Amino acid sequence: MYRKNNTIFTIDDLISQSSVMEEIKNKIHKVSNTDSTILINGETGTGKEIVAQSIHNLSKRYTQPFVSVNCGDIPSNFLEHFLFGTEKDNLTASPDILGMLEQANGGTIFLDEISALDIKLQAKLLKVIEDKLIRRVGGKQDIHLNIRVLAATNESPDKLVRERILREDLYYRLSVFQLDLPRLSERKEDITPLIRYFIEFYNRHMQIKIEKLNDQVLIVFQQYNWPGNVRELKNAIETAYNNANTNEINLNDIPAKIRNYSNVLEKITLSENNFNLKDKVEEYEKSLIMIELNNTGKKLAETARKLGISKQLLKYKMGKYELR
Repeated sequence: MYRKNNTIFTIDDLISQSSVMEEIKNKIHKVSNTDSTILINGETGTGKEIVAQSIHNLSKRYTQPFVSVNCGDIPSNFLEHFLFGTEKDNLTASPDILGMLEQANGGTIFLDEISALDIKLQAKLLKVIEDKLIRRVGGKQDIHLNIRVLAATNESPDKLVRERILREDLYYRLSVFQLDLPRLSERKEDITPLIRYFIEFYNRHMQIKIEKLNDQVLIVFQQYNWPGNVRELKNAIETAYNNANTNEINLNDIPAKIRNYSNVLEKITLSENNFNLKDKVEEYEKSLIMIELNNTGKKLAETARKLGISKQLLKYKMGKYELR
């Protein structure tokens, strides 16, 4: 039913068990019942397209088209024609061409990487949002539209406004409601359910049956900082499917970049040396502190918060393990 409106995702595809994502889902349910513009802010791979499609499919517009445009993928000199369409040219007998805004009439348009639009085009878009009117390139009459506008950016909107990449008035108009999607490293409780979801997905779509991940792989996945977020996790599982020789994913099956991250396993796997329990606990503690310092760019307050200890205790342990 949903694919008839150009979507493939619903809110059920936002796999999570973390409190931060459950709060996001609750907000999606609420805001879907309105026609307010929404700005979705999140790094690459955090699921902005899934969120946008979920909003559309929960709204009263779900039977109408969902049109997705990645503004960063279209040459700037063609974007206006692409969005607004072109009027028939009697001299060349060229036909009318419907832009993406018109194609979304009655439904929702999702403008990803909104800051890729040049400033003049941002001004035209602002008028579309406020007046629900467009004029095709070369046209002489305004066309009324009934659309909902969703937009997204993978950089801080405040930073884009400060650097004059995003018009301030457009930002305020788009962010009537703003959804800030967390990085995967900020919702690590979701890694295990996401792994299960992707294993079930690839078991259906690839000629391999995987039953589980080796415990060491799970440890590495929990400690890795996932700069590519959920998309990188999905790609890592797909890589493992292409390398796996058994029904279990092992360390050698996952991408080397993740496998070698901070040499975590060297610090937590029992070695041939007879370390006592105190030594082994301290080695593990040191490795966790090193990982979180790396994840936060050595920001002590944030590192302490992620580790669940005070900043003073973190400083003491950094001195103890010579991590300054």
